[in-house]
Amino acid sequence: MGYRSNIYIDGQNLHRSLQNVHKYNPRHFKKSYDSYSINYDSFSKMFLKSDSILNEVKYYGAVFPFEFNQDKHDKDKLFHARLKDLYKIDIRLGKFKRNPVREKGVDVLLALDLVLDAIDDKYDNAFVVSDDTDLIPAIEEISRRYGSGEKQKRIYQITLRDKLLNEFKDNCYFCIKIGEDKIKKIMV
Repeated sequence: MGYRSNIYIDGQNLHRSLQNVHKYNPRHFKKSYDSYSINYDSFSKMFLKSDSILNEVKYYGAVFPFEFNQDKHDKDKLFHARLKDLYKIDIRLGKFKRNPVREKGVDVLLALDLVLDAIDDKYDNAFVVSDDTDLIPAIEEISRRYGSGEKQKRIYQITLRDKLLNEFKDNCYFCIKIGEDKIKKIMV
């Protein structure tokens, strides 16, 4: 039997990382990329080893408020529908806060699912696609409770950053950096 693996994608964090990766790492990334153009099947399989079984992929985001920008709202709705229908990804939505307009509650949803899925024994390996250090308390608790033994849970951080954040290095089983060569392979 293989390792059951779940993938938890912080959508806004991934989107910003892809847009900014060229700006912050021009030596490693020749151009900017867009999370709307990712083949999420290829993306999900990129991290799995041959002895892993992809159990579930969850995508965390929010729908941009219609009253602020109808085009962004419609693009988000279509994107989430595509993830759900084409890639069978579970969409978990937070909300947008006004003044300034920004996502709220998405990191809490991701952290809650990560912890509850560990408690409910829904994975052996969890791949967290985010650089949001607000997730660290959840990761610390899972590592404390399930860091070894028969029900061991391994948390992997997936990042586009050139330099790993110490909070993730110190608390995750392993951190995986994605370079431009891999990003090019998963673009539609």
